[in-house]
Amino acid sequence: ISITPRHRGATVSEEDYDDAQALVAGRERVGAKVRGLYSGVARCGTCGASMTASGDRYKCAFATNHPGSSGHVTILRTVLEEAIDKAMVAAFLFGRESMEPRVEDVTALDVELARVVGSRRRITALVSLGPDDGGLSLDEASGQLRDLATKMNLLESQRRDLIASNAHAAMLDGIVSSILGPGKVDMGDVVKVRAAIRERWKGLADDKRRGLAREFLDVTIRAAGNS
Repeated sequence: ISITPRHRGATVSEEDYDDAQALVAGRERVGAKVRGLYSGVARCGTCGASMTASGDRYKCAFATNHPGSSGHVTILRTVLEEAIDKAMVAAFLFGRESMEPRVEDVTALDVELARVVGSRRRITALVSLGPDDGGLSLDEASGQLRDLATKMNLLESQRRDLIASNAHAAMLDGIVSSILGPGKVDMGDVVKVRAAIRERWKGLADDKRRGLAREFLDVTIRAAGNS
């Protein structure tokens, strides 16, 4: 099994945020058990397809759908789930710096949006004047308005994505900060802290654990003998 931490870029919903706070507070969330706790988190080292739960194992989805294929991997559910749980606890405990989210300022996008909106208003005002009074005809203005509308839609989409990304970053920072507190973890307390993090991690509903593991980790299952 190859498990490496990564910086996440996905966004989270308000419900995800609440569940993350339940993790921080140590409250157990009650959720329906999902078949295959970490289905879709790991990938087959042979073809890159998702590993999905089947019986007591996770199997390559491609191999499952193509019974004649060979060289694909399977792994016991208990082995993969324990490995991912341990990796997540270690990520919270020791990977704080690599997990540090980046919060970006939306001011530059707001300024550019305001500029585009101002340009649209000016062109609209010129159309209202008409060409006879020093303004623009609708034909003359249509191309410019279309270009500005496209640019405004793009900027608004970027702004929404950035706000969502910042909310996600704040959530992650809240989890790490609330579990570990500011600064370095006292190595003398590692065993105690690890146990507390593990208990809180397992208190999350299965779908939330799966979603966060997908964001935090790259997991690849390779056949025996492959590096």
